[in-house]
Amino acid sequence: MIVDSKQQMLDLPDLLQAAVEETPTSEPLDIVLAAFYKEIQMPDVTLYKYGNTIFIVHQADDQPGTGIFRALNADTAQNFLQSSYQWVQDAYADGFWLLITEFEDASLLHIFDIISRNPPNPDMGFTADELEEGGFRVTLTLGTPPADADIGMEPSMGQLQMSEPQMPAMGMLNRLGGQ
Repeated sequence: MIVDSKQQMLDLPDLLQAAVEETPTSEPLDIVLAAFYKEIQMPDVTLYKYGNTIFIVHQADDQPGTGIFRALNADTAQNFLQSSYQWVQDAYADGFWLLITEFEDASLLHIFDIISRNPPNPDMGFTADELEEGGFRVTLTLGTPPADADIGMEPSMGQLQMSEPQMPAMGMLNRLGGQ
């Protein structure tokens, strides 16, 4: 279910439910919600919320400024694009400069194309690779890496090691930004 955030802002449980409805999964909603709440408690996670979209970034344990990300969207395409643009700026301001994501929906590549035509940060860009098993992997450079960054070693989905989840607590949201 898509809900225009300019008309109605969803609370977190409703946003997650709407995003799950938009993303095919074989898991029941209560399992997906439990996994999400566990995931955002991980110490390496930064969460960003704009309108009816959430971006989840997992910092790489051994490569500061790098990591993996995904978006959970229940907003219109135009609002998702605006949220993505703002997220790129905020994540870069928070010290992230190289992030990777994997997804199956080829239409999402257009978001990366549109933002790269008018990048908000110097040296911003992306590469997209089609995966053998289907889907795509995008490596997103949010901007100029810091001078001390190890740019010779680009993280991959397999190289990034995530910390163990923590038990859910009241302060679940590490960062809320945007609208």
